[in-house]
Amino acid sequence: MTTTAHTTTSAQARAVTDDPLASDGTDLVEAAIEAFAGATPMAYIDETHAAAAAARLAQALVVQPPRLARRSARLSAELTKVALGSSKLGPEPGDKRFADEAWTKNPFFKRLGQSYLA
Repeated sequence: MTTTAHTTTSAQARAVTDDPLASDGTDLVEAAIEAFAGATPMAYIDETHAAAAAARLAQALVVQPPRLARRSARLSAELTKVALGSSKLGPEPGDKRFADEAWTKNPFFKRLGQSYLA
């Protein structure tokens, strides 16, 4: 009878211990969070670019306060109508984002969609 010796390289051992499925589950959760965060588009926004965009937005708002006031008043009025259930806003025919009937039959989703469209 012959016995076969099994040798494991350090790379193979590391691959086994790095496998999130081989652990008690905590590594799996961390791997899932890491994978999700990596798929998020916001993860690639540089703080410098975000700050510059916010500064340009603030400057545009300061330069055109009457326009901002008019648009804010219209938005507030429409959101009030949405909250009261009297808004007539709805998606354009064929808008696939609102194809599910829940957007029209469920009062919560209807108001959520109207708020988005406002």
